[in-house]
Amino acid sequence: MRLLNRRPSQASMLVAAATMACVAAGAHAQTPFYIATDQELAGAPGTIIRAEAMRGAPEGAAAYRCFIAPSGCMISRLPFQA
Repeated sequence: MRLLNRRPSQASMLVAAATMACVAAGAHAQTPFYIATDQELAGAPGTIIRAEAMRGAPEGAAAYRCFIAPSGCMISRLPFQA
C-alpha cells in the first residue's frame, strides 16, 4: 500500500506535462503522403490513391506503402493505410 501514497516524481510530472502540451497543440502524425483531396477519396472502395516504394525490405523483396480509398465500413471518409 505504500506505493499508493507516493508522491509523483519530477520525471513523471515532466512526462505528463509534455504529453498534455502535445495534445493541446494538436499533434500531427500524418505525413503529406496520407493527405487526400475529396476527389481522390471519391473513388471506388479499395482504389489505390497512391503508393511508393519503401526502403528496408529484405534482399530480393520490395516493400511499398499504399494509401487506399475507404470501403465505407463504419468509418466515413477515412482512407486505409497499408
